[in-house]
Amino acid sequence: MKSKNCNKKDSPLKVALIEQEGRHGGMVPYDVGLINGLNSAGVDVAWFTCDNTPDIDGVDLRKTYLRVFGDYSRWIRGLRFIKGTITSIVIAAIENRSICHFQIFNPGFLEFFGVLVARGLFRKVIVTVHDVEPLVESKSVPFLMNLIYFMAVKIIVHNFASQKELQALAGIPPSKICVIYHGNYLDTIGDIPNKAFARNRLGLLDDVKLILFFGQIKKVKGLDILLEAMKRVSEEHPNAVCLVAGRPWKLKFSEYELLINRLGIEKNIVADIRYIPDEEIKYFYSASDLVVLPYRRIYQSGVLLLAMSYQRPVLVSNLPSMTEIISDGVNGHVFDSGSAESLAEKIIWFFDSLENANKVGVKGYQHVKASNDWDDIGMRTRNLYVSCLS
Repeated sequence: MKSKNCNKKDSPLKVALIEQEGRHGGMVPYDVGLINGLNSAGVDVAWFTCDNTPDIDGVDLRKTYLRVFGDYSRWIRGLRFIKGTITSIVIAAIENRSICHFQIFNPGFLEFFGVLVARGLFRKVIVTVHDVEPLVESKSVPFLMNLIYFMAVKIIVHNFASQKELQALAGIPPSKICVIYHGNYLDTIGDIPNKAFARNRLGLLDDVKLILFFGQIKKVKGLDILLEAMKRVSEEHPNAVCLVAGRPWKLKFSEYELLINRLGIEKNIVADIRYIPDEEIKYFYSASDLVVLPYRRIYQSGVLLLAMSYQRPVLVSNLPSMTEIISDGVNGHVFDSGSAESLAEKIIWFFDSLENANKVGVKGYQHVKASNDWDDIGMRTRNLYVSCLS
């Protein structure tokens, strides 16, 4: 449903969206969706990001974060990050962009520095907190995290589970936190190839029962749980194949290769361990029968919304952030988090009753189309901007 309680201003709001990951972190679809939604709501947005992000029609893209990723020393990358942040916020001030909207994943010194500079140049600071706490313990700096949240005028989270945890963790009053859902990918996925073509493109057989694990491979994402479940799944369905697509983050995939060999499921695993370019993503989702998210811990998942946008049935762990979106047997399937046995039972049931199980893919699509529309998100975000300025 579209918001109707706020009309566009004759003189549009001018906002700096500061999100340095860009294409490097797979953030392009999210950022473009948000920017398009904000533009539709009458907001003038400049996106400050890294230099490997491609130019996009209709998006005011500023590549101010130069060579902050790659095979450089940590100190060199840090200094370049600081320079990119200063450049971004100075440009925002010169252009009279009254709001600096930061996207935060791992609240640390560099993120704190950006918020501090924006406040020093009298910008209103909005922070979208994607991960309430870093998903890697070594990234956690509670003192700086709390300072970032304190200096922000408003904090956006993507679900009520994150809001509850943020309140408990940092003692932030509910009035400062705004829940605005993560948007869908319906406008960015383009033409969807049929399953047979997609499988041929990926070098897979037509008759396999394909499970997809997609995205950055982190310990908290529970790939090991899925691999352990595949041992039993392969006994019940010998032609079941788990396709693992993505690159490791802060770990080596060899850890999982050892587990695959120990379990004796080499024939049931296909691994494509690399960064998957945006133009190839459609083949992975289109080829799959079931997308599994066996996460131990997560605050929001673009993979989940992407799968639902492709009308793929999803199977998620019963974390609050997942069950806020997925109702078991209605628009997706749910298993007990951390339990390989529960996961295996759900996968086996899915393949034993494909006709009924696949109906949830359609329901999932209908859900994200109705509840995760970027134009609605853009208007809600614009209304939040207005409230901060007033």
